[in-house]
Amino acid sequence: GMPEAEAAATIGVRPSVPPAEPPFVGRQRQLEALKAAARNARLGAATAVYVHGPSGIGKSALVQCFLDRSAGEEIVVLRGRCYEYESIPFNALDGVIDNLSQLLSGLPRAELNPLLPPDLSALSRVFPVMLQVEARASVDSPDRQNTEPVVLRQRAFTALRQLLTRMAARQPLVIYIDDLHWADADSALLLEELLRPPQAPPILLIACLRTEELASRPFLRALLARTGFQPGS
Repeated sequence: GMPEAEAAATIGVRPSVPPAEPPFVGRQRQLEALKAAARNARLGAATAVYVHGPSGIGKSALVQCFLDRSAGEEIVVLRGRCYEYESIPFNALDGVIDNLSQLLSGLPRAELNPLLPPDLSALSRVFPVMLQVEARASVDSPDRQNTEPVVLRQRAFTALRQLLTRMAARQPLVIYIDDLHWADADSALLLEELLRPPQAPPILLIACLRTEELASRPFLRALLARTGFQPGS
């Protein structure tokens, strides 16, 4: 059966000594932790890794090094990034869903249709960039009777879980979000929803965040608390 527990870890990135080293020298332990997380996801467990540390310490470089080394393994990487003064909803997932939409739109219809969730229309109403996928697929949209925002969002989240589950069965799927400390509360909610058991999609979520920004973001602290993360550890 599918593993029920979400595997989650945090990786602290501290200054390497001497500071002139390339970011991945002396970061073998962190790279190994990312590799272990990727194995976990391949075995069917939704896996989250939060790479934390002060600003300018090389968190993104570490993740990029890991992704470069994984490039031969046919992984699909969906990237997102948060910006401080952004006001788009679900800002952490905006780039991710963009990437997802481009990837799906480029598939032949015979490959695309088996991946799509039944409730694709709910997903494209919450994330309009998915409309191009809906247009490309020859799917019957279910009726759109319930438009209550809370219900619509829940339907969209469910559809996204199904879509990512089907995609991850095809090839390993990584969602990489940089600067997660600027995420809005809705993004944190959606990430919780994507990773929660039972039957969470077996994706590897990698998110980088600045430890010093966490004090003002209780919803991110809640996300990290499930990993056993202690601020200042």
